Amino acid sequence: MELYTRWLQWGAYSGIMRSHDRGMASGHCNFNNWPVDVEACPRVEVWNTPQFHFTAIRAAMQERAALVPYMYNSLASAFATGLGVMRPMYFDFPAADMAYAAAPNGSFAQYFFGEDMIVSPITAPGANGTGGTDNTTLA
Repeated sequence: MELYTRWLQWGAYSGIMRSHDRGMASGHCNFNNWPVDVEACPRVEVWNTPQFHFTAIRAAMQERAALVPYMYNSLASAFATGLGVMRPMYFDFPAADMAYAAAPNGSFAQYFFGEDMIVSPITAPGANGTGGTDNTTLA
Protein backbone atom coordinates (compact mmCIF):
# COMPACT_ATOMS: atom_id res chain seq x y z
CA MET A 1 0.00 0.00 0.00
CA GLU A 2 2.91 2.34 0.66
CA LEU A 3 4.13 1.99 -2.92
CA TYR A 4 0.69 2.91 -4.24
CA THR A 5 0.52 5.94 -1.94
CA ARG A 6 4.03 7.09 -2.88
CA TRP A 7 3.19 6.65 -6.57
CA LEU A 8 0.23 9.00 -6.27
CA GLN A 9 2.19 11.48 -4.16
CA TRP A 10 4.92 11.59 -6.78
CA GLY A 11 2.30 11.89 -9.52
CA ALA A 12 1.09 15.17 -8.05
CA TYR A 13 4.44 16.65 -9.10
CA SER A 14 4.89 15.01 -12.47
CA GLY A 15 3.59 15.43 -15.98
CA ILE A 16 0.96 12.72 -15.61
CA MET A 17 -0.91 11.67 -12.49
CA ARG A 18 -2.95 8.55 -12.84
CA SER A 19 -3.93 5.56 -10.79
CA HIS A 20 -4.28 2.41 -12.80
CA ASP A 21 -2.91 -0.18 -10.43
CA ARG A 22 -4.06 -3.73 -11.04
CA GLY A 23 -3.33 -4.82 -7.50
CA MET A 24 0.41 -5.23 -7.83
CA ALA A 25 1.03 -2.54 -5.20
CA SER A 26 -0.89 -4.42 -2.53
CA GLY A 27 -0.49 -8.06 -3.40
CA HIS A 28 0.41 -10.72 -5.89
CA CYS A 29 -1.05 -11.02 -9.38
CA ASN A 30 -0.18 -14.10 -11.37
CA PHE A 31 0.90 -12.79 -14.76
CA ASN A 32 2.49 -16.09 -15.76
CA ASN A 33 -0.82 -17.65 -16.76
CA TRP A 34 -2.46 -16.26 -19.87
CA PRO A 35 -5.02 -14.82 -20.07
CA VAL A 36 -4.55 -12.96 -16.81
CA ASP A 37 -7.56 -13.07 -14.53
CA VAL A 38 -7.58 -9.47 -13.29
CA GLU A 39 -10.39 -10.32 -10.89
CA ALA A 40 -7.93 -12.57 -9.05
CA CYS A 41 -5.69 -9.57 -8.36
CA PRO A 42 -6.36 -7.44 -5.30
CA ARG A 43 -7.80 -4.12 -6.43
CA VAL A 44 -6.63 -0.86 -4.96
CA GLU A 45 -9.17 1.95 -4.98
CA VAL A 46 -8.28 5.31 -3.50
CA TRP A 47 -11.54 5.51 -1.56
CA ASN A 48 -11.07 2.01 -0.17
CA THR A 49 -7.63 2.27 1.43
CA PRO A 50 -6.65 2.44 5.11
CA GLN A 51 -7.30 5.87 6.62
CA PHE A 52 -3.61 6.76 6.86
CA HIS A 53 -3.07 6.14 3.15
CA PHE A 54 -6.40 7.69 2.16
CA THR A 55 -5.47 10.91 3.97
CA ALA A 56 -2.07 11.07 2.24
CA ILE A 57 -3.54 10.28 -1.19
CA ARG A 58 -6.32 12.83 -0.77
CA ALA A 59 -3.76 15.49 0.19
CA ALA A 60 -1.70 14.65 -2.91
CA MET A 61 -4.78 14.92 -5.14
CA GLN A 62 -5.73 18.24 -3.57
CA GLU A 63 -2.19 19.52 -4.10
CA ARG A 64 -2.34 18.41 -7.73
CA ALA A 65 -5.60 20.29 -8.22
CA ALA A 66 -4.08 23.40 -6.63
CA LEU A 67 -1.12 23.13 -9.03
CA VAL A 68 -3.26 23.26 -12.20
CA PRO A 69 -2.65 27.01 -12.83
CA TYR A 70 1.09 26.54 -12.18
CA MET A 71 1.22 23.55 -14.53
CA TYR A 72 -0.73 25.43 -17.19
CA ASN A 73 1.80 28.28 -17.13
CA SER A 74 4.71 25.82 -16.99
CA LEU A 75 3.39 23.94 -20.01
CA ALA A 76 2.89 27.20 -21.92
CA SER A 77 6.50 28.10 -21.13
CA ALA A 78 7.65 24.64 -22.22
CA PHE A 79 5.84 25.08 -25.51
CA ALA A 80 7.42 28.50 -26.06
CA THR A 81 10.97 27.54 -25.04
CA GLY A 82 11.22 23.86 -25.90
CA LEU A 83 12.40 23.06 -22.35
CA GLY A 84 10.37 20.39 -20.61
CA VAL A 85 8.38 21.01 -17.46
CA MET A 86 10.30 18.20 -15.73
CA ARG A 87 14.01 18.94 -16.08
CA PRO A 88 17.15 17.42 -14.57
CA MET A 89 19.10 19.63 -12.19
CA TYR A 90 22.07 19.92 -14.55
CA PHE A 91 19.96 21.82 -17.10
CA ASP A 92 19.98 24.83 -14.78
CA PHE A 93 23.28 24.15 -12.99
CA PRO A 94 25.63 22.57 -15.55
CA ALA A 95 28.78 23.48 -13.60
CA ALA A 96 27.63 22.00 -10.27
CA ASP A 97 28.78 18.45 -9.57
CA MET A 98 25.77 17.87 -7.30
CA ALA A 99 23.47 18.54 -10.25
CA TYR A 100 24.67 15.27 -11.80
CA ALA A 101 24.51 13.24 -8.57
CA ALA A 102 22.35 10.16 -8.45
CA ALA A 103 22.43 6.89 -6.60
CA PRO A 104 21.73 3.40 -7.95
CA ASN A 105 19.00 2.92 -5.33
CA GLY A 106 17.02 5.89 -6.64
CA SER A 107 17.90 8.27 -3.84
CA PHE A 108 18.67 11.82 -4.85
CA ALA A 109 16.30 11.49 -7.79
CA GLN A 110 15.33 15.13 -7.77
CA TYR A 111 14.30 17.33 -10.65
CA PHE A 112 12.85 20.71 -11.50
CA PHE A 113 9.10 20.86 -11.98
CA GLY A 114 8.51 24.10 -13.81
CA GLU A 115 10.57 27.17 -13.04
CA ASP A 116 9.90 27.41 -9.32
CA MET A 117 9.84 23.92 -7.84
CA ILE A 118 12.35 21.19 -7.07
CA VAL A 119 10.79 17.77 -6.53
CA SER A 120 12.68 15.15 -4.55
CA PRO A 121 10.52 12.03 -4.36
CA ILE A 122 10.80 9.53 -1.54
CA THR A 123 12.02 6.29 -3.08
CA ALA A 124 12.81 4.09 -0.07
CA PRO A 125 10.15 2.17 1.87
CA GLY A 126 9.42 3.66 5.28
CA ALA A 127 11.39 6.84 4.58
CA ASN A 128 10.05 10.23 5.57
CA GLY A 129 12.54 12.38 3.69
CA THR A 130 14.94 12.21 0.79
CA GLY A 131 18.06 14.02 1.88
CA GLY A 132 17.90 15.95 -1.39
CA THR A 133 19.42 19.33 -1.91
CA ASP A 134 17.92 22.68 -2.77
CA ASN A 135 18.99 25.30 -5.24
CA THR A 136 20.96 27.21 -2.59
CA THR A 137 23.48 24.35 -2.39
CA LEU A 138 23.76 24.18 -6.17
CA ALA A 139 24.23 27.88 -6.88
